[in-house]
Amino acid sequence: MTAPDTPSDTTNSASSASTYEARAKLNLGLAVLGKRDDGFHDIDSLMVRLNLADTLTLTPTDAGIQLTVHGDTAAGVPDDASNLAHKAAQLYLDAADVAAGVAIDIHKKIPVAAGLGGGSADAAAVLHGLAELYPTGLD
Repeated sequence: MTAPDTPSDTTNSASSASTYEARAKLNLGLAVLGKRDDGFHDIDSLMVRLNLADTLTLTPTDAGIQLTVHGDTAAGVPDDASNLAHKAAQLYLDAADVAAGVAIDIHKKIPVAAGLGGGSADAAAVLHGLAELYPTGLD
């Protein structure tokens, strides 16, 4: 399996679509060390990535963000601007000043609200994919 932000080997050059796996993670240990000045917390965590993954396909579009979510564990996952993958896409396109858009297809396999980081992994995969589709030099 590939890392959450690594493209898999399946790219459809005819449509310029790229496919990514967003792997689940499991926290084996987590300690909150304290609150930072920015409101976030410092943590000490031990986690492992699992072979369980959502599959995301990103296809460049002329404008906007279209999000489709399906799969056995998709019930309850929003397919609108409240989805973390959609939010990540919007933030990237805005920060990179990209006028084009993206269609995001998420095939959910990671159970929702199970503490496995599926939403965050999907958002990370979108950021990685957009950096490949629309390179800007953003870190």
